[in-house]
Amino acid sequence: MLVEWIAPPDNGGPIVSYLATAAPGGHSCASFGATSCTVPGLANGTEYRFSIVATNSRGNGSPSPASAPVIPQVASGGSVGISFLGPVFSHDESATSILQRDAGISVPLPDGRDLWIFGDTGQFGNGGAWTSTGFVGGSTAAKSRATLGSTPTPLKNLGPHAGVTGGGGPAQFIPAPTDVYLPDGSGRLCTPANGAVQAARWPTGAVLLPDGTNVLVSYVDVCVMSPTNYSVEGWGFMEYKWRANRVHLGPIDVFPPATSGSSISSASTFGSPVVANGAVTFYSSVCTQVFVSCSSGDIYATTVTGSADALQNPISYTPHALQAGSPSGWTPLDVSVASFADASVRLVEQTSIGGTFVVFSAPTAAGPWTTELSGILPGCSTSPHGFCYSFVGHPELSSASELVVSYFKPDAGPDPAAGHLVLASIALPPG
Repeated sequence: MLVEWIAPPDNGGPIVSYLATAAPGGHSCASFGATSCTVPGLANGTEYRFSIVATNSRGNGSPSPASAPVIPQVASGGSVGISFLGPVFSHDESATSILQRDAGISVPLPDGRDLWIFGDTGQFGNGGAWTSTGFVGGSTAAKSRATLGSTPTPLKNLGPHAGVTGGGGPAQFIPAPTDVYLPDGSGRLCTPANGAVQAARWPTGAVLLPDGTNVLVSYVDVCVMSPTNYSVEGWGFMEYKWRANRVHLGPIDVFPPATSGSSISSASTFGSPVVANGAVTFYSSVCTQVFVSCSSGDIYATTVTGSADALQNPISYTPHALQAGSPSGWTPLDVSVASFADASVRLVEQTSIGGTFVVFSAPTAAGPWTTELSGILPGCSTSPHGFCYSFVGHPELSSASELVVSYFKPDAGPDPAAGHLVLASIALPPG
């Protein structure tokens, strides 16, 4: 249903987004500066009232008074029990300047803030039409304060060196690699001069180590030939000292790219590190049958002693297939795993680019895995502009009754060319 409203006073800072929420049900939609959006998931014949929350660089405003009751005639959107929370904004975004980021990995820090780590960051501006105005390769990062069941406060961009605290837009956090090769076996470097788009280093996971000082970040080295054609050629990690805002160790390529440009096994593209009992467990997945959705595959785990020497030794990494958490087996297009406050470990299995997922839980990082729920995230579909990517669970935003997940929606921005990272809340079954 299309919902429209009148812009309120901006309280000293330009409004960058609005969130419209329906009651009952909590279905919602977000807009980037426009005073209208379409709320998905409403039931025909049900009476709803709507309220609006405006967001600027100072955070979220108070909800508006509820609208007069209306009855929708069309239903669409995500599954029952899933609510759209809105975009993950950076403090320097506005109605005319958008950052396009994916991955959306977050790490709760001991000072009450979150460290967010993203893949490549595109910058888009509106000078009469939305166009690309910049690009930061490798990865970028930011910090924010988190609230359970809500979008974080606007993110403050940062870089990897002491004294770089953001304020002037995103900076490179993990540097792009210089030793990635074209996947044609020619031995030429993956550079624009040799016909590639870029050599990229994309984050696959992050976790605060037990010392409370360093954040372990895993990544893959990639040669990008086009937006839909890329070769994952290496895997490694680095440690980030968050208080000093600098890289402590690495980046270290545990499995460095080969001069042939050959891809490494998907089972060795480790991510989602989970720390327990002095060891780090990483996860990876392989989809053996895929077309838009994954119909079968495997999920792997490898546990490494948390010492720097063990993490740097390729011999430490031996993937073991996990026992399936569903009678029908694993169907992983991608996976995200993390520890939660209730001492459980949750695995979010993305099963298609149309927003479908399954959530599994386990008492330990090794399993056994039990299916908790499945569903479709809001605003996703099997048409190109509705594709959704990079489903990541966020323990610090979640509670015993809801799981907060981020995902990249290419059409969540002000223009289909300028997508955005967004959040949804998934109601968990009673424990």
